[in-house]
Amino acid sequence: MDNNLDINKKTLHSLVSFFQSDEHQNSVYLNNSSYSLMSQAVNDSIKKYIDYPFIKNHIKSFKTNFANLNQRHELEVFFNMGAHCFIERLIKILCRDQKTQFLIDPLSHKTIENPINYECTYHQSTSTYLKFDSLGFICLNHLKSSLSKDITAVFINQCSNINGLKQNALEIEKVISEYNYLNKTNILLIVDASQSYSKTIISEQAGDIYFFAQQKSFALPGCAIFIKEETQKKLCLENDLKKANFLLSNVIEAGTPHFLSILSIIKSGEFLVELDQGFHIKGFSRFEHLSQLTKYTYKKLKEIKKIKFLGLNDQNINDNLSILSFCIEGKDLVKIATELKTFGIHVQAAFMDEFDSYFCIPNSKNIYQCLNEKQSIMRISLQWYNTKSDIERFFKFFNKYL
Repeated sequence: MDNNLDINKKTLHSLVSFFQSDEHQNSVYLNNSSYSLMSQAVNDSIKKYIDYPFIKNHIKSFKTNFANLNQRHELEVFFNMGAHCFIERLIKILCRDQKTQFLIDPLSHKTIENPINYECTYHQSTSTYLKFDSLGFICLNHLKSSLSKDITAVFINQCSNINGLKQNALEIEKVISEYNYLNKTNILLIVDASQSYSKTIISEQAGDIYFFAQQKSFALPGCAIFIKEETQKKLCLENDLKKANFLLSNVIEAGTPHFLSILSIIKSGEFLVELDQGFHIKGFSRFEHLSQLTKYTYKKLKEIKKIKFLGLNDQNINDNLSILSFCIEGKDLVKIATELKTFGIHVQAAFMDEFDSYFCIPNSKNIYQCLNEKQSIMRISLQWYNTKSDIERFFKFFNKYL
């Protein structure tokens, strides 16, 4: 237990120094050399890949397509929003079995038996949801070397938004019961319990449980602290926070942990560099490929009746890379996106009034004025690893639901 806490402490402190550093003063370097256990690997990888065009271009793409996020530090936007909008989808596609189209674990290369738990699955509650994040699942596999046993990792986000502490505990217990039913006994349950974690009662049979501490007295800026269940209980019982000397005070908010995102981008960066070399061998650039792919998809979508593009038109399509958001009058694109997933096709879709609709909407401040709250939106996010055959396959199934 102490070793795990030590690893998390060093990792988080190192990443905090990264996010607190000034972008114009070489912010890509992790400056605190005293925490070398995992930070050195992260540091080396960031320095290695941060100058690659695909990273710089993606940051630029975020600033173009998500104008409402421009006030935030662009690197923070990249590692936070990028984790969901770019890295997670990248890994999903990377880990696709080319024959069955089911997801496979990138480390064990085994097919995921229950893809619905591997992907983002929403459990509706009184006012919000629990989110099973495939990004967390994958990234935690990268941390297995620091854990003592083989585990099944379950990442639960936004747990704190559920109304009531009792309801919070019941929802977590429900998740545990489902995994126990699947004979998943060694569970690493990671709970973003934020405002109510200290009063949440969890089954002793659940396995290892880590909590995100997002309260003022527990939080690190831009990151979350992992607290082992036994330590968490002890701290709550003794009410002595000074014993956890790695916890910082006087911080407003922590947010979802970025180190998962960084580990993901390291893994993805390695793949994209290999992919980049493949493009050079074929004699054309990544950007030319992606630009042509985006224009081709846009042209195909324009053939659909009653389609409305969000932020896209014939004049700016040449400046757009990869992201195409649209709605179709009279069509439930959320339902269609769900159906497409059964064929291994992953696109984002949401209704205007949903919490996660920002996944699908560029320049959302301008869009809200012209769409109904119940209007469903779909976003196709292309990347260099996609091909024309991927687009053709998308339309083959998509057109069946129109």
